[in-house]
Order: sequence, then C-alpha cells, then structure tokens
Amino acid sequence: MRKLPYITTGQILQRLKDDGIPISRPTFLRLEKKGVFLSQKTVGRWRVFTKQEADLVIDLIKENYGLKGIL
Repeated sequence: MRKLPYITTGQILQRLKDDGIPISRPTFLRLEKKGVFLSQKTVGRWRVFTKQEADLVIDLIKENYGLKGIL
C-alpha cells in the first residue's frame, strides 16, 4: 500500500478489518451514499480523510452496525 499524506478509503477499510469488521468497498460506498458520512474528493477522484475524519467515519460505521460499545 502506498504511503500518502492523507488517509484513503483503503486504509479505513484495513483498520475496520483489523478491528474485526470486514466490510467491502461497495458497502463502504453505499454507506456514504446513504449519508452515514461524507468524504472529500481530490482532483483524481480519490476519497481522502484527515485523521480526525477517519476516526469519526470508523466510529459511525461501527455505530451503524451496532458494534460501537462492543469493539
């Protein structure tokens, strides 16, 4: 995986997988489309997050799956 100055969708998915929540990229994009969270997009159409945004997205996904207090 490339080292970038910002956090990408792949890095968030990897952190979720490490926490025991293996969701797929299409599921991640569906959650974004439903309005669970928003992301910024670069000129190259990459979804990027700051550290605080990535932590918030992970918490929101855990909350959406009912895993907030468990993991």
